[in-house]
Amino acid sequence: MSGRVNALRIDRWVREYGAPVEIEKQGLEKGTYQHPELYGQPPEMGMDYRSEPQRGHVADPADPPDEAGR
Repeated sequence: MSGRVNALRIDRWVREYGAPVEIEKQGLEKGTYQHPELYGQPPEMGMDYRSEPQRGHVADPADPPDEAGR
């Protein structure tokens, strides 16, 4: 079941700054969820999900040091 409610805001915020506008997701955000768990989706479907390698590289002792000596 679904439904839709439309309302016209005429509060002070809207009179001063205008009504908020829905913005299309861009780039990598398309096809993702803000809260995937609410829709039975895995965390990987979240807009802010980053896989382990993207969160920060943990140096492997076998890796040679970079130019900064790390």
